Amino acid sequence: MSYEIANATQNQTKQKANNMKTLKEIAIGRKSRNGPAARITHDGAYWLAAEPLIASGGGDGVGQNSAHSKYYLDIRHYRSGDLRAYISCHSWHQNDGDTVERTRADDCLEAPTIEDLIACIMGHQISDYDDMRDHHIYRDELIKEFLEMAISLPAPDEQ
Repeated sequence: MSYEIANATQNQTKQKANNMKTLKEIAIGRKSRNGPAARITHDGAYWLAAEPLIASGGGDGVGQNSAHSKYYLDIRHYRSGDLRAYISCHSWHQNDGDTVERTRADDCLEAPTIEDLIACIMGHQISDYDDMRDHHIYRDELIKEFLEMAISLPAPDEQ
């Protein structure tokens, strides 16, 4: 574990339960809706409040090997004020090129801790053959991205 992560972990552990913010509150607080929109969809323009890498896996994407995949947690803040979370899988294989699959994960916006966020992410399925429970979620990436979020509630025996 790097010094930055260890230091962030120590600081986040010290947060009191009554000061915890949900992922939604953190995303709104970032005021990310400035400058050009990240994308425009049929639902309107949105900006990315966060897009941390949460997992990766697969093969090297060459020949008979499986595609190489990277998974992101996209927090989109729409012009309308709507806030949405998606888990996106970006895959590459030399035979198929780039593909992107995503699933809506708005329930993750209510997570008050990194621990709850990871549990929420793991409860989602990207497609019929890709279940997030099969992946190791990058806890350190989430800690770095969401420094404002408590890592977990105090352990039961510490209270």
